[in-house]
Amino acid sequence: MKVKWNKFKTIEQVICHNLNIKNIHELELFNSKEYFIKGLKEAKELIMSSLDRPIYVLTDYDCDGICCAIILDRIFKRLKHKNYHIEIPDRHNGYGLSEIYLENISEKSLVITADNGITANTVINKLKNNMNCKVLVLDHHLMSSDGLPNADVIVDPNAVDGSTFNGYCGTGLCYKLAQLLFPNNDLYYDLIIACIATIADAVPLTEENRVIVKKGLKCINEYKNNPVTILLHYLGICHADEDTIGYFIAPIINATGRIDAPQKAYQFFMYGYKELLYELCKINNNRKIMVKEAKEFADLIIIDNRLFKSYPIVIPYDKSYGVKEGIIGIIAGQLADEYKRPIIVLTEVDNGVYKGSARSYNDINIKELLDNCKDDMITYGGHIGAAGLSVNKSKLDDFISNIQSAFSKMDVTITSDIKYDLKLNVDEINEIMEKLELYSPYGEGNPNPVFYGDIDLISSKGSHYKKMGSANEHIKLNAKDLNLIGFNLADKYENEDYPKHISVIGNLRYNYYRNSRTNQMNIIDYEVKKSDDNYSHLTNLLNHKLKRMKKEMRRKNEQQ
Repeated sequence: MKVKWNKFKTIEQVICHNLNIKNIHELELFNSKEYFIKGLKEAKELIMSSLDRPIYVLTDYDCDGICCAIILDRIFKRLKHKNYHIEIPDRHNGYGLSEIYLENISEKSLVITADNGITANTVINKLKNNMNCKVLVLDHHLMSSDGLPNADVIVDPNAVDGSTFNGYCGTGLCYKLAQLLFPNNDLYYDLIIACIATIADAVPLTEENRVIVKKGLKCINEYKNNPVTILLHYLGICHADEDTIGYFIAPIINATGRIDAPQKAYQFFMYGYKELLYELCKINNNRKIMVKEAKEFADLIIIDNRLFKSYPIVIPYDKSYGVKEGIIGIIAGQLADEYKRPIIVLTEVDNGVYKGSARSYNDINIKELLDNCKDDMITYGGHIGAAGLSVNKSKLDDFISNIQSAFSKMDVTITSDIKYDLKLNVDEINEIMEKLELYSPYGEGNPNPVFYGDIDLISSKGSHYKKMGSANEHIKLNAKDLNLIGFNLADKYENEDYPKHISVIGNLRYNYYRNSRTNQMNIIDYEVKKSDDNYSHLTNLLNHKLKRMKKEMRRKNEQQ
């Protein structure tokens, strides 16, 4: 294990650096700051002037899109408008507003696109010119090279200049619209939904997004009778934080769009249909099984084809593997973390086409890498950290060869060093935890500080460790005032003969279980501690044995 210190001395320095603020007190300014969103006022006016029209809403099939649908549905119910339709597409219909939806839209409708629409220039022209519709775009993506669509109102801080902050997800914008429409209403559940989507969509937890998430988490823990808390209770979770959303709630919502019907998640979180509760969890469990099996296939492909020296590694699943398009992004992310390099995962769909998902590693610009191979792809798009693409089967070999050649010409350095922010003093763990809680939530744009330190493990209930997980693949370690969790590290720990003195790197968080709270470190990696303390312990043990041997020899000599 190689580690590299980022040279920070205090938690406050880490937070200020990550949030790009000069003083930790600036965090409070996020709560009181007035945030202006270009076009939001006009969006309100367009909706209020269109209540005599049919209203058609098209969202996306991911967590952000599903959450957009929930808030917009709640908006029209408050407005007592009955002639509206919420359309959440299935993945096989593709992303965004396309011509296949025109037959579902009545003439002279108000059409609202949420979490999509900023690149639907052609279809929006047809809606306006051929069907006499009004169009409102609520989006947070970048516009196409053709420029802005001819919508009546566009709310997209990443496409239209003039907003105070441009980091909102689609649901965040819908929530801000609800606030503007209903300034005197209690919108706590809308805030909860916006909180979930903001975490799930990995937009930066800075500025107003930080406020939305912090207040949203507070509402989840205070308001008990709603679909989110019903699900948490079913999962046995007594307290929600950003990790609860990221690792439990968001994946359950996303799973419906990845491998099933996103309408099921929408119906549960909108209406609280308890009969869907078990089904949502079953869908997510099926997704986990699919990912595990596909990941094992990927590992075999890497081993059989000796791809360990390839940059990036490209995994092409042909049809015989049966890997669904909806899970390849998860697999690419897992492989990038494990093999510490960019990964591109492709799966064969219909008509000799491979659909793909790319994930970066260490700030390598994956979109820029793909730009070098645009002639080998049918379509592609994305940003620095992630991208989507499609490739004809006939061009697959050329694409793999050219993408790896393009990478070799990039000025990048691949390192296996794990960076940490602060050195951990276990004697100060309770004070550290209190400060971390104060500056939470953590996520994109404000990552949880990484700690590195030496840990001496202690016995609890007769042992200093415990295996966890359905296959005993995880390990729980006990230290003074601290539990350490190593996901998928049980085999490594066993192979090293269950060491009691380790050097460990990881993140700290509170763990809540049955209304009790404990300090926990989620281990990134560890190694057996090599220190004077261990040497002293061994020396003392040998000296103790030597003294006993000498004493026994003297006793025998005296008897003779």
